[in-house]
Amino acid sequence: MRMIVDMTAVASCSVEGCAFNQERKCHAKAITIGNTTNPACDTFHPSSRHINNIRRVAGVGACKTTDCVNNEDFECKDREIHVRISGGHNVCMSYQRRMTQ
Repeated sequence: MRMIVDMTAVASCSVEGCAFNQERKCHAKAITIGNTTNPACDTFHPSSRHINNIRRVAGVGACKTTDCVNNEDFECKDREIHVRISGGHNVCMSYQRRMTQ
């Protein structure tokens, strides 16, 4: 039985040199975003060789950045995310720090 999984889409990725990035799109099946303090793409795989399946569009499989407003139960609840280099890291640009009370 095949299950359909609803995931947040990786709408764009401008991180060059990643095996999953072609034409500014991520083609991994799913990516994992960061940890509690760093919303970086943990799926980044440096390589000059790229994957063959460019019809697939990646989704966010897990998000470990628990202080983000879009994180609910270790999953991203945003409609889509964008990944790019910021401060020397490949970062989820949809990250918004949750305000503490």
